[in-house]
Amino acid sequence: MIKHKFFKALAFLIGLFLAFSLSAQTAIEQIEEDPVKAGGVMNLYDFDITSHAVAPEGYKPFYVSHFGRHGARYASSSKVYPIIFELFEDASKKGLLTAQGEAFWKKYEEMYPSLANRAGDLSAVGQEQERLIAERMYKAYPEVFEDSAKVDARSTYVPRCVMTMIAFCDKLKAENPSLDIVKTTSYTDMGFMNPTSIYNPDVKKTDEGLENSHAVWNDALNSFKAEKLHPEKLFSQFFTNLDFLNEHGSPAKLENYFYLMAVSMPCVGYPNDFAKMIPFDELSALWECSNYMYYLSKGPDGRQGGRQWAFSWRLLDNIISLAESDISTGKYCARLRFGHDITLMNIMALMGVKGWCEPVSDADSVKDVWQDFRVPMASNIQFVFYRNSSGDVIVRLMYNDQDVTLPIESVSAPYYSMADFTRFCEGRIAAAKNIIKNTKAPK
Repeated sequence: MIKHKFFKALAFLIGLFLAFSLSAQTAIEQIEEDPVKAGGVMNLYDFDITSHAVAPEGYKPFYVSHFGRHGARYASSSKVYPIIFELFEDASKKGLLTAQGEAFWKKYEEMYPSLANRAGDLSAVGQEQERLIAERMYKAYPEVFEDSAKVDARSTYVPRCVMTMIAFCDKLKAENPSLDIVKTTSYTDMGFMNPTSIYNPDVKKTDEGLENSHAVWNDALNSFKAEKLHPEKLFSQFFTNLDFLNEHGSPAKLENYFYLMAVSMPCVGYPNDFAKMIPFDELSALWECSNYMYYLSKGPDGRQGGRQWAFSWRLLDNIISLAESDISTGKYCARLRFGHDITLMNIMALMGVKGWCEPVSDADSVKDVWQDFRVPMASNIQFVFYRNSSGDVIVRLMYNDQDVTLPIESVSAPYYSMADFTRFCEGRIAAAKNIIKNTKAPK
């Protein structure tokens, strides 16, 4: 037993060391090392990183509350794949492709039938991600999923989230066929499952959306893009005449479609070859602009006074209130929720987790404190509850299989007493409600 605990502690320390080493790298250095991260939220889950802190003596897991992003998907916009197809098809017919343009077109034309009409769909890669994460959860907390324990699973109504829930729950059921899993998809849950959507009564019409035309930060983002992006760096290697681009739209929009197409390839089982065709300085600039958009719209940017993340109080309230009820009644062993990336960004900012809540005034510095590639496909947050023989309950927070330290005093971090944890969350919920009350929706 002592030897086992030693190796668990050693593994945890190694995980902390690796996390520290990674954090010491700049965002651009991380992308150089792993170009898939240039996809931002299209980044893939890292299954190699584990850091499991040893629970205090005598405590065993008995309840899990979870929110997970859907698994890897195709590009979310229905325009992405066909616009690139039509652009290169037209250039080929007009004899405007360079040798590199011809090489790209040949590859893309061959794979296009597998991409067409798949916008937003969960891919086979995404399904496998969910099965692996479910298996990890089951094996990490076998005490939670014993016998015919009851699990409540819910997803947003978006098909990729529904399919994610099914893949995850099917794997849990394969691990223990006796589990009683109830799966639900309903518009009635959208207020907390997707708290920045119009289904949340706090959200006004002009609050809604990631690329919101009403947003107070649009001018800042557009200026940043104009400064950073140079579409000719990408397209000059493909086309002999760049004036041709204007027949299909603005070069900036076409470049963004190419970027979204390229970075989606690993998510659907293809190599990352197309993203490598983008000159690195332009690729990193495209990522930086996408990252800045997420920071402004869902992160700690101060222009909206925190309104952009405060809506997620409903999800945190759902997690806490149901945990208290389930622990009291013993009815459910786990609550599983499946939604979207922006909700994870919101709740991390709401909870004041380091790296998710620090505002900066200089747009160029945003990438140093906020990186959207930390919300990869299938990313998830797990609230794991432990209990000892005396009935004392402690809570541990995991994000993508790594322990998260909260701004709560604790003698055994990353384990916190349930009383302290609940008090902290209630305080954050109250603060979020106050923000919503005292800020206005954009006009």
